[in-house]
Amino acid sequence: MTAWEPTTNAKYGVVIYNYEARSDRELTLKFGETVQILEQCGGWYRGWSLSKKDVLAIFPSSFIHLKPCHVENPGQLEAVVSQEDPVVREVTSVLREWGVVWKNAYSNGDMKIFGQIKNAMLDLLKWRKLIMGETLPQDKLMDLKRKVMSKINWGNWKLSLDMVLWKPDGKPVEPDRISVHELFSMHLKNQEEIESAGTRSGTVRMKKVLSLASSLPSSRQREPRGHHLVISFTCFIANIGEEVDICFSIYDHGEGKFLNENYIVKLSKQGMVLDLSILNSTFGVFEDLSEADLKKKLYLACFVFRIGTMRQDKKGPTCYRRPYGCGVFSLQTILSQTDSSDPEDFSIPILQVHSGNDNDFYKFHEAAIKAKSADRVVATGQLVHGDLEQLKIDKPTLFPRGTGFAKRLGFADLIMPGEIRNDLFVTVGDGDFDRGSKKSAKNVEVSMKVVNNDGGDVMNCIWVGAGIQPVSEYRSYIMVHNSHPVWNETIRVTVPVHTFYDCHLRFTFRHCSTTGKEEKHLLFAFLKLKTRDETTLLDDRHELYVYRAQNKSILTNPKRYLDLPASSTHAMFSGLTMTSSGTGNDVGLSRNEREKFTVSTLICSTKLTQNTALLSLLKWREKKDSLKDVLNNVSQVKGDEIVRFLQDTFDALFGILNEESREFDHSQKVFDALVYILDLLQKQKYKQFRPVLEAYVQHHFAAPLAYEKLLVCFKHNLENVANPSKEFLSKLLSTMTALEFIFKFIIQSRHLYARALRGQNLIQFKESVQSAFVALNHMIGVQMPHLESVQQIAHENFPTIYTDLLTCFDVTEVALFVQNFLSATKNLRSNSVLIQARLTCMLATVNSELFRFIESRAVLLPSLLAILRDHLIKKEKEEEEICAKLFDVILTRLQTAECETTPDDVTCVVQTMFYLLIGILQRIDSTSALAGQHVVNLIAMLKLMKESHFRDLMASYREKPALKTFLLDVFFVFEKLTKARPYPAQWRAMYMLQNNVLVHAIQAFSVALQSHFLFGSDFETPVWDSFFNLSVAFITQPSLQLETFSPANQAKILDKYGDIRSVMGFEVFLKWQSLGQLQLEFVPHLIGPFVAMTLVPKTDLRKSTMPIFFDMMEIEAKERGDFKQVETELIDQLDENVGAGKGDAEYKDLLCKILVEKSRGHATLAERGVAFSESVGNLLERLLDYRKVESTEENRFKKTMCTVNLLNYYRDQGREEMYTRYVMKLCELHLESGDFAEAGFTILLYANRLKWSNFHLLSVGKYQTETEASRKERLLKQAIAHFDQGKVWEKGIQLCKSLAQQYEEELFDYKQLSDMLQTQARFYGNITQGLRQPPEYFCVGFFGLGFPTFMTNKRFIFRGGELDKLGDFTARIKVQCPSAEFMMTLDQPGNDILTSDGQFVQICRVAPTPEIPKVFAEKNAAEYVFEYYKFNDVNKFLLDRPFHRGTKDKSVEIKTLWYSRTTFTTSHKLPGVMRWAEVTSLEKVEMNPLEVAIDQMTQSTQKLRETVKKYTGNSSLSVNPLSMMVNGMVEAAVMGGIKNYQKVFFIPQYLTENPQHVRNLETLKSLIREQLTLLESAIEIHGKLAPIDLKPLQVNFETNYNELKRDVFKNIFGEVSASPDVRRRQLDRSLTVAHKPTHEGLKKTSSRSTVVGPPRKASIPKQTSGADSPIQQRPLPKPPSLSPSPPVDSDPVPPPRRMTGKRQSIPVSRYEDVTLPKSSSTGNLLDVGGGGGANENEENTSGNVYDSVPSMTSSSSFHDNSMSKSDPDISDYDSPTRLPPQLPPKKFSAPPQSSQPRKIVYSSPLAFKSPPLLPVKMSRRGSSESTPIASSILPPPMSPPRNTETMTMGGASIRMRPRPSRGMTQSPDGGGGNQDSGLERHNTVSGNVFIQQDRQLSPKPPVVPQKKGSSAKP
Repeated sequence: MTAWEPTTNAKYGVVIYNYEARSDRELTLKFGETVQILEQCGGWYRGWSLSKKDVLAIFPSSFIHLKPCHVENPGQLEAVVSQEDPVVREVTSVLREWGVVWKNAYSNGDMKIFGQIKNAMLDLLKWRKLIMGETLPQDKLMDLKRKVMSKINWGNWKLSLDMVLWKPDGKPVEPDRISVHELFSMHLKNQEEIESAGTRSGTVRMKKVLSLASSLPSSRQREPRGHHLVISFTCFIANIGEEVDICFSIYDHGEGKFLNENYIVKLSKQGMVLDLSILNSTFGVFEDLSEADLKKKLYLACFVFRIGTMRQDKKGPTCYRRPYGCGVFSLQTILSQTDSSDPEDFSIPILQVHSGNDNDFYKFHEAAIKAKSADRVVATGQLVHGDLEQLKIDKPTLFPRGTGFAKRLGFADLIMPGEIRNDLFVTVGDGDFDRGSKKSAKNVEVSMKVVNNDGGDVMNCIWVGAGIQPVSEYRSYIMVHNSHPVWNETIRVTVPVHTFYDCHLRFTFRHCSTTGKEEKHLLFAFLKLKTRDETTLLDDRHELYVYRAQNKSILTNPKRYLDLPASSTHAMFSGLTMTSSGTGNDVGLSRNEREKFTVSTLICSTKLTQNTALLSLLKWREKKDSLKDVLNNVSQVKGDEIVRFLQDTFDALFGILNEESREFDHSQKVFDALVYILDLLQKQKYKQFRPVLEAYVQHHFAAPLAYEKLLVCFKHNLENVANPSKEFLSKLLSTMTALEFIFKFIIQSRHLYARALRGQNLIQFKESVQSAFVALNHMIGVQMPHLESVQQIAHENFPTIYTDLLTCFDVTEVALFVQNFLSATKNLRSNSVLIQARLTCMLATVNSELFRFIESRAVLLPSLLAILRDHLIKKEKEEEEICAKLFDVILTRLQTAECETTPDDVTCVVQTMFYLLIGILQRIDSTSALAGQHVVNLIAMLKLMKESHFRDLMASYREKPALKTFLLDVFFVFEKLTKARPYPAQWRAMYMLQNNVLVHAIQAFSVALQSHFLFGSDFETPVWDSFFNLSVAFITQPSLQLETFSPANQAKILDKYGDIRSVMGFEVFLKWQSLGQLQLEFVPHLIGPFVAMTLVPKTDLRKSTMPIFFDMMEIEAKERGDFKQVETELIDQLDENVGAGKGDAEYKDLLCKILVEKSRGHATLAERGVAFSESVGNLLERLLDYRKVESTEENRFKKTMCTVNLLNYYRDQGREEMYTRYVMKLCELHLESGDFAEAGFTILLYANRLKWSNFHLLSVGKYQTETEASRKERLLKQAIAHFDQGKVWEKGIQLCKSLAQQYEEELFDYKQLSDMLQTQARFYGNITQGLRQPPEYFCVGFFGLGFPTFMTNKRFIFRGGELDKLGDFTARIKVQCPSAEFMMTLDQPGNDILTSDGQFVQICRVAPTPEIPKVFAEKNAAEYVFEYYKFNDVNKFLLDRPFHRGTKDKSVEIKTLWYSRTTFTTSHKLPGVMRWAEVTSLEKVEMNPLEVAIDQMTQSTQKLRETVKKYTGNSSLSVNPLSMMVNGMVEAAVMGGIKNYQKVFFIPQYLTENPQHVRNLETLKSLIREQLTLLESAIEIHGKLAPIDLKPLQVNFETNYNELKRDVFKNIFGEVSASPDVRRRQLDRSLTVAHKPTHEGLKKTSSRSTVVGPPRKASIPKQTSGADSPIQQRPLPKPPSLSPSPPVDSDPVPPPRRMTGKRQSIPVSRYEDVTLPKSSSTGNLLDVGGGGGANENEENTSGNVYDSVPSMTSSSSFHDNSMSKSDPDISDYDSPTRLPPQLPPKKFSAPPQSSQPRKIVYSSPLAFKSPPLLPVKMSRRGSSESTPIASSILPPPMSPPRNTETMTMGGASIRMRPRPSRGMTQSPDGGGGNQDSGLERHNTVSGNVFIQQDRQLSPKPPVVPQKKGSSAKP
């Protein structure tokens, strides 16, 4: 077997495939994860994932891609570091971290952040690939890395992740290897870059920090930066066909001028670059853009010239330069680029010059700004920053060979020493030329040459533009026929300095003919480069004379014209004149006064000047006699001139100083001139020339004897400081301003002297310098107002001389100079400018080289700290800011390796500043900008301190009270630091460094607790208390909660610092154990902090600190006999902290385990401790459940349940305060959800615990301090108000009575009594008015382990709202349980569901089992009195599920119909404190058919009893509901049910088979007997209340009832009717007369008039069956044959119709069956054979199509929205007197066309208040006969479809569409094949009706008189 071997090269790799571990020994790997490898064996590696280093396992090697790495500490503890580029490594880590946030943003729907992260990640992926490609040059690579760093920090800031710090070389910063101040400064810098980029607006506090950091003085000056625009020409999109010159230049639109010379690209006729050597690298650089230029509105102007014929469409010479077009491009975007920006591609549209429109070409760029064109120049632009020469080295790819450098028109901001420039920019302006003899203007071309005085041409000195070679002659472009051409073209002339004044510019003008013919005469102009005072040509616009030469030979001899005036200005000063005829003896020259030519010149030279005073100084050797005047005139020279000749000026001044003798001494004048120039260079305008001056001192200064005279002159200027004259102060101020360079010259001169004479006269030199410093210190110490500005400048500039002094003096000597200087200023007044100046001087001193040396630091540090301490004690804000920065710099310098900090240095700092800084942090606002700086200083000081420093610091407090105060202050400040957030959350590195330093400091200071404050009288509780609170605050601070960090950040922190919380927690435990019996001093007030500490999700921390709780229990029980205080406080703190979101299940288990183990092992706390531990476990379980749900409507159920669980817990524990708190929370939850009744019951929980006493209660929630009686009264009133809102008036009445009794008998407050009684009366009125609907109840089961523990596998009964539907309720439950699966059956779930991890919900509707109080039943109270108790105050609920057992008999379903009845019992009655109650018991029984029949009969009888009771003695009620109920009970449908009972139960066979059912049979009989008795009473009441229109219906009721009664008594009871029949009421004779309906709602059935008469005999068509039947229907009972119609003259009084057979369906063919809504009641009064309770899915075989008609108890209401405005309002029929007269019932004529029996089933719900029962007329469409049907009630009107049948009833009608049968041909209009089978029915009353089936008519039907002329058809 192969053994495991340590790996050699395979140490580090990346997972390239996912791998799932198959055993505990293997490691699960995810794609992209990194692993460290220790050993290998075969194809396996052993190691760990770098994200989980605690798991050592094996994994397959084929899943790993090895990468090179560096191994640290080889062996078992080795660590690997990837050799990848650090930036690439960081990008990889960042992409993984961002990926998680990116997915979360998508899940949360935050598409803005999602898009931003996506774009940033794509950029990082692209850049990472470029970096790894290793193809970029070094400069591009560094730029790309900086861009990557910036993007990472931007993204981390946006996502609130950690900021990453980088070094300039692209390596990450190690926080523990740099100073605290450097780390702080790096964070500030990154913050500033992020905010300056506009990616995020910083907080106000951070802006203050940045402002403070930027305002602090620094010894480092910002180096000037140059800006250069680099463009790369790509192509020119145009079709010209000639050579092209493309000229680029930068145009300032605001000032209307160009900033640079042109950059020119020459193209061939084919559009290619003429110079093929730069074919792919056509670059141009516009040099030296200033900072001000970048803020201007600049454009890149592009001028296009073609080189060819004069006109493109004509032949001729091809050498002419003609304008083609111009375009511009805005540079605003490019000029805003940073160093890391990419080049920007752009195109410039070219505005083309049209023929004859080239005269304004010089200003075409203005018009091109807004123009558009198809011709385009395509290029790329980029702005680069820095010195151009250095950029050429750093970024060679930007400056390839052939790059053109376009010079700036003028000097750059910075001129370096040695830089020689001698450029003359000539702008060819405009001219006026005489056309001469030509009819049209000339085509003028200007050419220019540089000619010396001898007539020779200066070759190749003219630069038409950058990018091309210089030429000897410039030729302008040509404008056609223009006598006043304007060119405005700038060229650059470079002439050597030594020949510059001997040259002049000569301009020649010629007419360019299209044929190439030259003119005879030649026009020319000239311009001399030297003025008459021998200075350089002035920068100005020159209007030149134009001369005409007769021949060219004149131009070869310049002497012939140089003496002539070149311009009018020259002529005025020289006195020369020139006429048109000639001059002098030279007749070959002439001038036309109308002709002139204008040019502008600009000289940019470092050797040539235009100032006479400066020129005199530079040529001082020629003017020694007037040297005094020359030196005096130096102050008149402007700074712009001086800086151009800086080196020459200094050479001249020091040359004068070196050559002076005693007879010729102008040293003071030279010193004053030198001071003037040096002072001038210190001004802000010339700050950039500082490097020039430094370079001159180091490399060009050569005056070894100057130092003596400079020192003498310096001391001379410091004398007589009391002189307040303005001239003296000005000179002194300039001297102090130039102090740095004065000493630079002095020291450099001394070095030159010492080098030459080998160090002679050193002592004299030191004495002279010492003497100078004495004079300086004397001036500083003089306190005079006029010297303050001078002293301020002296302090600011004094540190600048340290470096130079150290080259000649010992460090200690220089330190003494500085100490004396700083000590010279004393007793400064507050807010003096000298204070800030001195602090600035001290800051610069610390930053100087002098502070680096140990010897000098020993002198300076005590002095600096003493001065610093004095300023901080004053507490002046401005001083404090600089002092904080100064102290920061001191600590930073001490932390650097170059300083070699000694323990004495740290001791000096700590002893002087530590306690002072603690005091500052105590009083300062932790959110202020300055607080961050002070915190940095404290952390830096603590980082410097070793254990000896802590000991020495505490030992310095010899007295214990002083040490106690010191420790209390220190612990307070440390606690303040841990709680405050002095930095942004993204500064994770700063927080971790601070915490790492603080934990060691806390440990060091805590030593004094045990050594000084533990034993005997030395014990100090406040000190220990402060320590424990500090420790808890430190452990619980957010910046240490690693669980909230990303895995990558967790790994970094753990690798670098470990988990600091565990260290601090162990320290707390040790200190706690050392207290012993003194632990009691901290019980119970430390329980809260310790609970917060143990709630930190760190297992080892919890294990080490949780035993503290048992210690508290033990010590309290030992001293006080019990641990009640610990118990109380622990419960309170757990409730507060866990409720705030802390803690988890592990915490609960671990705490209970530790307490139980400790308790069981204790002699006296075993029982009590275990009980308390279990109680705490129960509390934590409830609190964790409570926290899981949110306070939203979706989780209202869970939130309420958790609240009730906690409420019950605190009630059982007797915690009144906590109990009350959760009662209030529960009430608020109910009110938010609109559960007012439950809110009232909840308030009563609190109110019932109060008494009517005057004991004062403390404020609780919204209740202020008040007496117990007042609180109870307030609560009861609120409960009454909530009961009123919830319509639970019965409960409100009880409370009203209680309060009324209190007001009447105890308080005697009749005003309140009156109000309460009125409220009580209003509640009674609400009850009697029936203003509420009964609620619905639903049973909901929550199954599966996915629910919280209080819901798992439990059922609850929910109280729904008024008219709440099952679908609506189910939808609400789905919202609350979105991930649950809803079960479709009501069967008990199996174990697979109960034990699964999923969520399953089962919902069904249940019926309450009411418990009506006996008092109401005994007193025979009205229905509305006990209506409330039918649906409320219930805790038992029923669920009936019908099923058939055995073979189902479709003719008599009741025979096999069984019920499965489930009774649910809940924990409390509803309504209550919750809208639901848990099911505590469940009982299931099966009801046999007899019991089902008894149940149905019981319900129907009870309903009938209530109805009779309701109508007894109350004639104001509408008779319609009573009519419907009686109709449903006397008709055959219901009696058919009793008939079925007879067939099934009242037969001998049934009793033989079921002898045990004898008692139940008797019960059923008694129910039938009771129902008949009640029905008789109902019919009598109906007869009394029925209006005359319903008398026929009443007759029908009486007839049917008598028949029913006889039949029942005979067949069931076996006896003759025990009571006489109900007497038939005599009908009025008028009822026998047919009345024509007059109500407007009555509609005719056809166009022909309807005649009411006796119906003829109608034959029932035979029913077809089998294949011949168009519709396959179930068989219906055959209707009996109808009796023949009586004669017309028979008795008009219709006899009562009698029942002779079973009830039959009205034969209506092929109507759609629309299922009616089922009744909520189990019983159905309209069910025929009790079959209404059968399963609705079973086929109806009873022969009755109305078995599904709902119960009359349905509360549905009807409103006909389809009724037209002409229809009568339903309210019109409320009074019987307004009903139209109706006809007596008639026989029904069956339609002969139909062969199928018909059935009509309507979907209209029954109305709660139904209209009276009215006869119905049935007629066939097109027929003249209508047949009334008695006691029929129709559904509301509907819009009739095509091919419909219409039923009319009064004013309303309903049209019914036939349903097509199987196999039937569908008609085109949607109807069936049989189209004449419809009936039209009209109802006289609009409203809900129900249907009555046809029945067998009596042998002698009634006769109704007919009108004459009418006929009746069958």
